[in-house]
Amino acid sequence: MAWENNVQSGPVSPTSTLWVRLPSAIADQPLEDRVLLTEGEAPETLLDGLDGAAAAARAVLVSARVEAEGAELHLTPRRALAAEARYSLVVTSRLQLAHDGVSEPLGRPLVAGFLTTDGSLAAPVLTLVEPADGALGVPANLAGLRVRWSRPVSASSLEVADAGDGTIVQRVDGLPDPDCADCLLAPLGETLEVGRRYVIRAAPGVVADDGSAPFGDPPSFSTGPARATPLVIEGLDLSATDGCVVARFATAVAARAHLCVGADCVVGAVQRAHELALPLSAVPGPMVQVSLRAWDETTRPGADLHLDLDAPSPLPLRISEVLSRPLAANLVRQFVEVVNLGAEPIELGGLLLSDERGALSLPAATLGAGQVAVLAPRGFSLAGGLDPAPAPSALVVEVAVAHLGANGLKVGGETVSLGEPGGRSISRFSRWPVTVAGQSVARLLPAACDVSTNVLQTPGATSTPGVVP
Repeated sequence: MAWENNVQSGPVSPTSTLWVRLPSAIADQPLEDRVLLTEGEAPETLLDGLDGAAAAARAVLVSARVEAEGAELHLTPRRALAAEARYSLVVTSRLQLAHDGVSEPLGRPLVAGFLTTDGSLAAPVLTLVEPADGALGVPANLAGLRVRWSRPVSASSLEVADAGDGTIVQRVDGLPDPDCADCLLAPLGETLEVGRRYVIRAAPGVVADDGSAPFGDPPSFSTGPARATPLVIEGLDLSATDGCVVARFATAVAARAHLCVGADCVVGAVQRAHELALPLSAVPGPMVQVSLRAWDETTRPGADLHLDLDAPSPLPLRISEVLSRPLAANLVRQFVEVVNLGAEPIELGGLLLSDERGALSLPAATLGAGQVAVLAPRGFSLAGGLDPAPAPSALVVEVAVAHLGANGLKVGGETVSLGEPGGRSISRFSRWPVTVAGQSVARLLPAACDVSTNVLQTPGATSTPGVVP
Protein backbone atom coordinates (compact mmCIF):
# COMPACT_ATOMS: atom_id res chain seq x y z
CA MET A 1 0.00 0.00 0.00
CA ALA A 2 1.31 3.42 -0.92
CA TRP A 3 1.58 5.85 1.98
CA GLU A 4 3.47 9.03 2.77
CA ASN A 5 4.93 10.43 5.97
CA ASN A 6 7.21 13.24 7.15
CA VAL A 7 9.70 11.16 9.15
CA GLN A 8 11.73 9.19 6.61
CA SER A 9 13.21 12.16 4.75
CA GLY A 10 15.68 13.00 7.52
CA PRO A 11 16.11 13.60 11.26
CA VAL A 12 12.98 14.91 12.96
CA SER A 13 12.83 17.55 15.68
CA PRO A 14 11.93 16.07 19.12
CA THR A 15 8.98 18.48 19.25
CA SER A 16 7.61 17.92 15.73
CA THR A 17 4.11 16.83 14.84
CA LEU A 18 4.35 13.65 12.76
CA TRP A 19 1.95 12.93 9.93
CA VAL A 20 0.93 9.94 7.86
CA ARG A 21 -0.99 10.25 4.55
CA LEU A 22 -2.96 7.20 3.46
CA PRO A 23 -4.51 6.47 0.03
CA SER A 24 -8.07 6.61 1.34
CA ALA A 25 -10.02 8.17 4.17
CA ILE A 26 -9.67 6.89 7.71
CA ALA A 27 -12.86 5.48 9.21
CA ASP A 28 -14.25 6.89 12.44
CA GLN A 29 -12.61 4.83 15.21
CA PRO A 30 -10.47 5.08 18.36
CA LEU A 31 -6.87 5.78 17.33
CA GLU A 32 -4.96 5.20 20.59
CA ASP A 33 -4.10 1.55 19.89
CA ARG A 34 -4.02 1.75 16.08
CA VAL A 35 -1.35 4.38 15.42
CA LEU A 36 1.64 4.11 17.72
CA LEU A 37 5.03 5.69 18.34
CA THR A 38 7.72 3.67 20.09
CA GLU A 39 11.34 4.30 20.95
CA GLY A 40 13.80 2.09 19.08
CA GLU A 41 12.68 -0.69 16.77
CA ALA A 42 8.97 -1.49 16.88
CA PRO A 43 8.33 -4.71 18.84
CA GLU A 44 6.48 -7.40 16.89
CA THR A 45 3.67 -7.30 19.46
CA LEU A 46 2.85 -3.72 18.44
CA LEU A 47 2.47 -4.31 14.74
CA ASP A 48 -1.03 -5.69 14.96
CA GLY A 49 -2.12 -3.31 17.73
CA LEU A 50 -2.75 -3.86 21.40
CA ASP A 51 -5.48 -2.99 23.84
CA GLY A 52 -5.23 0.60 25.08
CA ALA A 53 -3.57 -0.17 28.43
CA ALA A 54 -0.86 -2.34 26.93
CA ALA A 55 -0.20 0.15 24.15
CA ALA A 56 0.21 2.96 26.69
CA ALA A 57 2.76 0.87 28.59
CA ARG A 58 4.84 0.09 25.51
CA ALA A 59 4.48 3.21 23.37
CA VAL A 60 5.17 6.93 23.55
CA LEU A 61 2.07 8.92 24.50
CA VAL A 62 0.78 11.01 21.60
CA SER A 63 -2.22 13.11 20.70
CA ALA A 64 -3.68 11.79 17.42
CA ARG A 65 -6.12 13.53 15.12
CA VAL A 66 -7.39 13.11 11.57
CA GLU A 67 -6.78 15.92 9.05
CA ALA A 68 -7.00 16.57 5.26
CA GLU A 69 -10.53 15.30 4.76
CA GLY A 70 -9.77 12.13 6.65
CA ALA A 71 -6.71 10.99 4.69
CA GLU A 72 -4.02 12.20 7.11
CA LEU A 73 -3.16 11.20 10.65
CA HIS A 74 -1.33 13.81 12.73
CA LEU A 75 0.51 12.65 15.86
CA THR A 76 1.96 15.10 18.37
CA PRO A 77 4.04 13.60 21.21
CA ARG A 78 2.64 14.55 24.62
CA ARG A 79 6.21 15.08 25.77
CA ALA A 80 9.29 15.96 23.74
CA LEU A 81 11.07 12.96 22.23
CA ALA A 82 14.64 12.20 23.29
CA ALA A 83 17.29 13.98 21.26
CA GLU A 84 19.37 11.99 18.78
CA ALA A 85 17.40 8.82 19.36
CA ARG A 86 15.72 6.27 17.10
CA TYR A 87 11.94 5.87 17.02
CA SER A 88 9.42 3.88 15.01
CA LEU A 89 6.09 5.14 13.74
CA VAL A 90 3.63 2.26 13.43
CA VAL A 91 0.27 2.21 11.69
CA THR A 92 -1.08 -1.13 12.88
CA SER A 93 -3.03 -3.60 10.79
CA ARG A 94 -6.13 -2.83 12.87
CA LEU A 95 -6.53 0.70 11.48
CA GLN A 96 -9.83 0.93 9.61
CA LEU A 97 -10.03 2.64 6.19
CA ALA A 98 -13.28 3.68 4.52
CA HIS A 99 -14.06 2.23 1.05
CA ASP A 100 -17.40 3.10 -0.50
CA GLY A 101 -18.96 3.59 2.89
CA VAL A 102 -17.57 0.32 4.25
CA SER A 103 -14.81 0.14 6.90
CA GLU A 104 -12.03 -2.37 6.28
CA PRO A 105 -8.86 -3.06 8.29
CA LEU A 106 -5.56 -2.00 6.80
CA GLY A 107 -4.54 -5.65 6.65
CA ARG A 108 -0.81 -5.24 7.22
CA PRO A 109 1.13 -2.84 9.43
CA LEU A 110 3.03 0.15 8.07
CA VAL A 111 6.30 0.96 9.88
CA ALA A 112 8.66 3.91 9.43
CA GLY A 113 11.83 4.24 11.46
CA PHE A 114 13.42 7.64 12.01
CA LEU A 115 16.01 9.56 14.04
CA THR A 116 15.53 12.75 16.04
CA THR A 117 17.77 15.81 15.85
CA ASP A 118 19.90 17.16 18.71
CA GLY A 119 16.99 19.34 19.80
CA SER A 120 18.84 22.66 19.60
CA LEU A 121 16.16 24.10 17.31
CA ALA A 122 13.22 22.33 18.94
CA ALA A 123 10.49 24.19 20.76
CA PRO A 124 11.35 25.01 24.40
CA VAL A 125 10.54 22.28 26.92
CA LEU A 126 10.02 22.85 30.64
CA THR A 127 11.37 20.14 32.95
CA LEU A 128 10.53 19.86 36.63
CA VAL A 129 13.76 18.92 38.43
CA GLU A 130 12.67 19.10 42.09
CA PRO A 131 10.24 17.72 42.95
CA ALA A 132 10.54 15.19 40.17
CA ASP A 133 7.91 15.14 37.45
CA GLY A 134 5.13 12.80 38.55
CA ALA A 135 6.27 12.74 42.19
CA LEU A 136 3.68 11.63 44.74
CA GLY A 137 3.29 12.71 48.36
CA VAL A 138 5.25 15.95 47.95
CA PRO A 139 4.92 17.93 51.22
CA ALA A 140 2.20 20.56 50.88
CA ASN A 141 4.49 23.16 52.49
CA LEU A 142 6.98 22.84 49.65
CA ALA A 143 9.32 25.84 49.75
CA GLY A 144 9.87 26.11 46.02
CA LEU A 145 10.41 24.49 42.64
CA ARG A 146 13.58 23.77 40.71
CA VAL A 147 12.95 23.81 36.95
CA ARG A 148 14.98 23.74 33.77
CA TRP A 149 14.25 25.00 30.26
CA SER A 150 15.69 23.15 27.28
CA ARG A 151 16.60 26.49 25.69
CA PRO A 152 16.43 30.17 26.69
CA VAL A 153 12.97 31.73 26.89
CA SER A 154 11.71 35.28 27.07
CA ALA A 155 10.71 35.24 30.76
CA SER A 156 10.99 33.04 33.84
CA SER A 157 7.36 33.44 34.94
CA LEU A 158 5.56 30.21 35.83
CA GLU A 159 2.07 29.21 36.85
CA VAL A 160 1.18 26.56 39.40
CA ALA A 161 -2.26 25.26 38.49
CA ASP A 162 -4.69 22.66 39.79
CA ALA A 163 -4.46 19.72 37.39
CA GLY A 164 -8.15 18.98 37.82
CA ASP A 165 -9.81 22.22 36.79
CA GLY A 166 -6.82 24.28 35.58
CA THR A 167 -7.27 26.96 38.25
CA ILE A 168 -4.11 28.98 38.76
CA VAL A 169 -3.17 28.83 42.45
CA GLN A 170 0.13 30.71 42.31
CA ARG A 171 2.23 32.72 39.88
CA VAL A 172 5.96 32.54 40.59
CA ASP A 173 9.19 33.81 39.06
CA GLY A 174 12.27 31.65 38.56
CA LEU A 175 15.56 32.91 40.01
CA PRO A 176 19.14 31.84 39.18
CA ASP A 177 20.06 28.63 40.98
CA PRO A 178 23.51 28.74 42.64
CA ASP A 179 23.68 24.93 42.74
CA CYS A 180 22.60 24.23 39.13
CA ALA A 181 23.90 26.40 36.32
CA ASP A 182 21.00 25.78 33.91
CA CYS A 183 18.22 25.63 36.51
CA LEU A 184 15.84 28.17 37.99
CA LEU A 185 14.55 28.28 41.56
CA ALA A 186 10.96 29.42 41.96
CA PRO A 187 9.97 30.09 45.59
CA LEU A 188 6.35 29.30 46.44
CA GLY A 189 4.46 31.95 48.34
CA GLU A 190 1.76 29.79 49.94
CA THR A 191 1.25 26.29 51.25
CA LEU A 192 -0.45 24.00 48.72
CA GLU A 193 -3.51 21.89 49.44
CA VAL A 194 -3.00 18.30 50.55
CA GLY A 195 -4.04 15.53 48.16
CA ARG A 196 -4.03 17.63 44.99
CA ARG A 197 -2.15 17.24 41.72
CA TYR A 198 -0.54 20.39 40.40
CA VAL A 199 0.88 21.20 36.97
CA ILE A 200 3.72 23.66 36.34
CA ARG A 201 3.47 25.63 33.12
CA ALA A 202 4.91 28.75 31.55
CA ALA A 203 3.01 31.96 32.00
CA PRO A 204 1.23 33.34 28.89
CA GLY A 205 3.58 35.00 26.43
CA VAL A 206 6.69 33.02 27.37
CA VAL A 207 8.39 31.97 24.13
CA ALA A 208 11.82 31.12 22.76
CA ASP A 209 13.83 33.67 20.77
CA ASP A 210 12.34 32.33 17.51
CA GLY A 211 8.82 32.78 18.83
CA SER A 212 8.14 29.08 19.44
CA ALA A 213 5.86 28.35 22.38
CA PRO A 214 6.61 25.79 25.13
CA PHE A 215 5.99 22.23 23.97
CA GLY A 216 4.27 19.26 25.55
CA ASP A 217 2.14 18.46 28.55
CA PRO A 218 3.25 20.42 31.62
CA PRO A 219 5.10 18.50 34.33
CA SER A 220 3.18 17.75 37.51
CA PHE A 221 3.32 16.44 41.06
CA SER A 222 0.87 15.45 43.80
CA THR A 223 0.91 16.69 47.37
CA GLY A 224 0.85 14.89 50.70
CA PRO A 225 0.78 16.16 54.29
CA ALA A 226 2.89 19.15 55.25
CA ARG A 227 5.98 18.71 57.43
CA ALA A 228 5.86 20.93 60.49
CA THR A 229 8.34 19.42 62.95
CA PRO A 230 11.78 21.07 62.69
CA LEU A 231 14.41 18.96 60.98
CA VAL A 232 16.93 17.31 63.33
CA ILE A 233 20.56 16.28 62.77
CA GLU A 234 20.90 12.75 64.14
CA GLY A 235 23.96 10.71 65.14
CA LEU A 236 26.49 13.48 64.52
CA ASP A 237 30.13 12.40 64.24
CA LEU A 238 32.19 15.58 63.83
CA SER A 239 35.98 15.51 63.68
CA ALA A 240 38.88 17.81 62.89
CA THR A 241 41.76 15.66 61.72
CA ASP A 242 43.94 14.97 58.67
CA GLY A 243 43.87 18.69 57.95
CA CYS A 244 40.09 18.48 57.40
CA VAL A 245 36.79 18.88 59.18
CA VAL A 246 34.50 15.91 58.53
CA ALA A 247 30.82 15.64 59.54
CA ARG A 248 28.81 12.43 59.41
CA PHE A 249 25.15 12.43 60.39
CA ALA A 250 21.65 11.45 59.32
CA THR A 251 18.33 13.18 58.74
CA ALA A 252 14.91 11.53 58.93
CA VAL A 253 14.14 12.53 55.32
CA ALA A 254 16.31 13.30 52.33
CA ALA A 255 17.77 16.75 52.89
CA ARG A 256 20.49 19.04 51.65
CA ALA A 257 23.26 20.07 54.04
CA HIS A 258 26.31 22.30 54.20
CA LEU A 259 29.39 22.39 56.38
CA CYS A 260 31.24 25.66 56.89
CA VAL A 261 34.44 26.79 58.58
CA GLY A 262 34.44 30.55 58.40
CA ALA A 263 33.62 31.56 54.84
CA ASP A 264 34.66 28.18 53.38
CA CYS A 265 31.72 25.85 52.83
CA VAL A 266 30.89 22.55 51.17
CA VAL A 267 27.34 21.57 50.15
CA GLY A 268 26.22 17.95 50.02
CA ALA A 269 23.70 16.15 47.84
CA VAL A 270 20.06 15.61 48.81
CA GLN A 271 20.13 12.42 50.87
CA ARG A 272 19.41 10.96 54.32
CA ALA A 273 22.92 9.74 55.23
CA HIS A 274 25.41 12.60 55.04
CA GLU A 275 29.20 12.72 54.90
CA LEU A 276 30.68 16.18 54.34
CA ALA A 277 34.40 16.94 54.31
CA LEU A 278 36.06 20.36 54.17
CA PRO A 279 39.86 20.54 53.76
CA LEU A 280 41.36 23.36 55.82
CA SER A 281 43.59 25.72 53.88
CA ALA A 282 45.49 26.44 57.12
CA VAL A 283 45.17 25.52 60.79
CA PRO A 284 43.40 28.67 62.05
CA GLY A 285 44.47 28.45 65.69
CA PRO A 286 43.71 26.31 68.74
CA MET A 287 40.00 26.06 67.84
CA VAL A 288 37.96 25.59 64.68
CA GLN A 289 34.52 27.22 64.50
CA VAL A 290 32.18 24.94 62.58
CA SER A 291 28.69 25.63 61.23
CA LEU A 292 26.51 22.76 60.10
CA ARG A 293 23.08 23.18 58.55
CA ALA A 294 20.55 20.75 57.08
CA TRP A 295 17.28 21.63 55.39
CA ASP A 296 14.72 19.86 53.25
CA GLU A 297 12.46 21.05 50.46
CA THR A 298 9.79 22.43 52.79
CA THR A 299 9.29 25.67 54.70
CA ARG A 300 9.75 24.02 58.10
CA PRO A 301 12.78 25.10 60.16
CA GLY A 302 16.05 23.46 59.23
CA ALA A 303 18.66 22.17 61.66
CA ASP A 304 21.50 24.56 62.56
CA LEU A 305 24.54 23.75 64.71
CA HIS A 306 27.46 25.99 65.62
CA LEU A 307 30.33 24.19 67.36
CA ASP A 308 33.93 24.78 68.38
CA LEU A 309 36.38 21.93 67.79
CA ASP A 310 39.99 21.49 68.77
CA ALA A 311 42.01 22.32 65.67
CA PRO A 312 43.76 19.35 64.05
CA SER A 313 47.48 18.86 64.55
CA PRO A 314 49.66 20.42 61.86
CA LEU A 315 51.89 17.30 61.80
CA PRO A 316 51.77 15.87 58.23
CA LEU A 317 51.30 12.26 59.33
CA ARG A 318 48.49 10.22 57.80
CA ILE A 319 47.18 6.75 58.54
CA SER A 320 47.33 5.10 55.13
CA GLU A 321 46.48 1.41 55.73
CA VAL A 322 45.04 -0.82 58.47
CA LEU A 323 45.11 -4.61 58.76
CA SER A 324 42.76 -5.82 61.50
CA ARG A 325 42.07 -9.38 60.29
CA PRO A 326 45.43 -10.97 59.41
CA LEU A 327 45.74 -14.41 57.87
CA ALA A 328 47.69 -15.50 60.91
CA ALA A 329 45.51 -16.55 63.83
CA ASN A 330 47.72 -14.49 66.17
CA LEU A 331 46.63 -10.83 66.21
CA VAL A 332 50.26 -9.85 66.65
CA ARG A 333 50.28 -9.54 62.85
CA GLN A 334 47.81 -6.62 62.94
CA PHE A 335 49.29 -3.29 61.84
CA VAL A 336 48.55 0.38 61.25
CA GLU A 337 50.53 2.07 58.48
CA VAL A 338 51.46 5.76 58.76
CA VAL A 339 53.13 7.93 56.11
CA ASN A 340 55.07 11.16 56.61
CA LEU A 341 53.83 13.52 53.90
CA GLY A 342 56.13 16.33 55.02
CA ALA A 343 59.60 17.44 53.97
CA GLU A 344 61.18 16.93 57.41
CA PRO A 345 61.69 13.90 59.71
CA ILE A 346 59.12 13.55 62.51
CA GLU A 347 59.62 12.01 65.96
CA LEU A 348 56.93 9.43 66.68
CA GLY A 349 57.77 8.83 70.35
CA GLY A 350 54.93 9.78 72.68
CA LEU A 351 52.25 10.01 69.98
CA LEU A 352 49.06 8.11 70.82
CA LEU A 353 47.66 5.30 68.65
CA SER A 354 44.01 4.76 69.60
CA ASP A 355 41.15 2.46 68.72
CA GLU A 356 37.57 2.77 69.94
CA ARG A 357 38.42 1.32 73.37
CA GLY A 358 41.81 2.69 74.36
CA ALA A 359 45.19 4.14 73.40
CA LEU A 360 48.88 3.21 73.39
CA SER A 361 51.90 5.51 73.41
CA LEU A 362 54.39 4.97 70.61
CA PRO A 363 58.05 4.32 71.45
CA ALA A 364 60.84 6.61 70.29
CA ALA A 365 61.38 6.40 66.53
CA THR A 366 62.08 8.93 63.79
CA LEU A 367 60.09 8.72 60.56
CA GLY A 368 61.91 10.29 57.62
CA ALA A 369 60.36 12.64 55.08
CA GLY A 370 58.21 10.60 52.70
CA GLN A 371 58.88 7.41 54.67
CA VAL A 372 56.25 4.89 55.73
CA ALA A 373 56.01 3.42 59.25
CA VAL A 374 54.33 0.13 60.13
CA LEU A 375 52.99 0.40 63.69
CA ALA A 376 52.59 -3.09 65.10
CA PRO A 377 52.33 -5.11 68.32
CA ARG A 378 55.43 -6.33 70.14
CA GLY A 379 56.68 -9.49 68.42
CA PHE A 380 55.37 -8.51 64.99
CA SER A 381 58.79 -8.88 63.35
CA LEU A 382 59.27 -12.37 64.76
CA ALA A 383 55.79 -13.71 64.08
CA GLY A 384 56.30 -14.49 60.39
CA GLY A 385 53.33 -16.39 59.00
CA LEU A 386 51.18 -16.06 55.92
CA ASP A 387 50.79 -12.27 55.83
CA PRO A 388 53.12 -10.22 53.61
CA ALA A 389 56.25 -8.79 55.22
CA PRO A 390 56.69 -5.00 55.31
CA ALA A 391 58.47 -3.34 52.41
CA PRO A 392 62.26 -3.10 53.01
CA SER A 393 62.08 0.71 53.08
CA ALA A 394 59.41 0.79 55.80
CA LEU A 395 60.14 1.72 59.41
CA VAL A 396 58.67 -0.99 61.66
CA VAL A 397 57.69 0.41 65.07
CA GLU A 398 56.57 -2.14 67.66
CA VAL A 399 54.60 -0.89 70.68
CA ALA A 400 55.42 -2.06 74.21
CA VAL A 401 52.69 -4.73 74.36
CA ALA A 402 51.62 -7.61 72.15
CA HIS A 403 48.53 -5.89 70.80
CA LEU A 404 47.35 -2.61 69.30
CA GLY A 405 44.74 -0.40 70.91
CA ALA A 406 43.12 -1.48 74.17
CA ASN A 407 43.29 -5.20 73.49
CA GLY A 408 43.90 -5.63 69.77
CA LEU A 409 41.94 -4.10 66.92
CA LYS A 410 38.48 -5.54 66.32
CA VAL A 411 38.94 -8.04 63.52
CA GLY A 412 35.79 -6.76 61.79
CA GLY A 413 37.23 -3.24 61.65
CA GLU A 414 37.02 -0.17 63.87
CA THR A 415 38.06 3.47 63.88
CA VAL A 416 41.78 3.99 64.44
CA SER A 417 43.38 7.37 65.13
CA LEU A 418 46.77 8.95 65.74
CA GLY A 419 47.04 11.92 68.06
CA GLU A 420 49.34 14.20 70.04
CA PRO A 421 49.80 13.61 73.77
CA GLY A 422 47.88 16.84 74.43
CA GLY A 423 44.80 15.54 72.60
CA ARG A 424 44.95 17.15 69.14
CA SER A 425 44.09 14.67 66.43
CA ILE A 426 46.69 14.05 63.72
CA SER A 427 45.00 11.42 61.57
CA ARG A 428 41.97 9.16 61.69
CA PHE A 429 40.93 6.08 59.70
CA SER A 430 37.21 5.55 60.28
CA ARG A 431 35.56 2.20 60.80
CA TRP A 432 35.40 0.13 57.62
CA PRO A 433 33.94 -3.41 57.54
CA VAL A 434 36.51 -6.16 57.01
CA THR A 435 35.21 -9.60 56.04
CA VAL A 436 38.15 -11.29 54.27
CA ALA A 437 41.08 -12.60 56.29
CA GLY A 438 44.36 -11.03 55.22
CA GLN A 439 42.68 -8.13 53.39
CA SER A 440 43.55 -4.65 54.60
CA VAL A 441 41.85 -1.31 54.00
CA ALA A 442 43.85 1.63 52.69
CA ARG A 443 43.57 5.27 51.79
CA LEU A 444 43.17 5.88 48.10
CA LEU A 445 44.82 9.30 48.52
CA PRO A 446 46.75 9.52 51.81
CA ALA A 447 46.71 13.34 51.75
CA ALA A 448 42.90 13.55 51.36
CA CYS A 449 40.20 13.61 54.04
CA ASP A 450 38.95 10.64 56.04
CA VAL A 451 35.82 9.85 54.01
CA SER A 452 34.30 6.66 52.62
CA THR A 453 35.13 7.58 49.01
CA ASN A 454 38.81 7.69 49.98
CA VAL A 455 38.98 4.06 51.10
CA LEU A 456 39.87 0.98 49.09
CA GLN A 457 40.20 -2.66 50.00
CA THR A 458 43.42 -4.27 48.90
CA PRO A 459 42.75 -6.67 46.01
CA GLY A 460 42.44 -10.31 47.07
CA ALA A 461 43.29 -11.66 50.50
CA THR A 462 46.41 -9.59 50.99
CA SER A 463 47.85 -6.45 52.57
CA THR A 464 50.64 -4.12 51.56
CA PRO A 465 52.52 -2.99 54.69
CA GLY A 466 54.98 -0.19 53.94
CA VAL A 467 53.61 0.44 50.42
CA VAL A 468 51.51 3.59 49.92
CA PRO A 469 49.10 3.75 46.93
